[in-house]
Amino acid sequence: KHLFRLDRELVIRICRIGFPSAIEQIVMRLGMLIFVKVAASLGTMAVAATQIAFSIFGLSFMPGMAFAIAASTLVGQALGADRPELAERYGWQVRKIGMYVAGLIGVGFIVFAPQIMLLYTTEPEIIDKGALSIRIMGFIQVSQATQFILGGALRGAGDTRYPLYSTFIGVWGFRVLLSLLFVYGFGMGLYSIWLAAAADQFVRSILIYRRFKKGAWKTLRV
Repeated sequence: KHLFRLDRELVIRICRIGFPSAIEQIVMRLGMLIFVKVAASLGTMAVAATQIAFSIFGLSFMPGMAFAIAASTLVGQALGADRPELAERYGWQVRKIGMYVAGLIGVGFIVFAPQIMLLYTTEPEIIDKGALSIRIMGFIQVSQATQFILGGALRGAGDTRYPLYSTFIGVWGFRVLLSLLFVYGFGMGLYSIWLAAAADQFVRSILIYRRFKKGAWKTLRV
């Protein structure tokens, strides 16, 4: 008989945390659709190189997401135990470990980009375009890990709105806007959209880093 009975106050608290994260993912996916559409306008080879590059970058997302979950869990537990300083130490320590892993991945991308592309194709033009894309993203692996991990820490503290704001600014204000400007405004090639993607990751990492360092999340009540 209690199956359809809802605790209104609890539901409101859940939605207050969950909805910003849901909107963040929608904002990001819509931005990625525009990003891929811009790449598609550069021709078949560019699309093929972009799709392969996305597959490879997906591998680099996994460690960052894993450490983000760890940061979210540990920060949430520490704040629940009323130990905000421990929560902050957890966040910085997880980020440090994640940066080491991301740095190694970045070096691998930069050094072995053509060899990685050869796992997917033997077409020289696709390899050249994809390898350049991989190398560009190799340089921002540490920034990507920072925004993943500290963003996870903020979500663990219940601060889900700020990651939404940073995603909107990074994805639409830099990745989408710059890729459109570089390709359609300046007539630049495929590498330019990956420069836009790198700018997105760099900007988001700065915004998330500053938010976490400020420490306002320690006093949030969810």
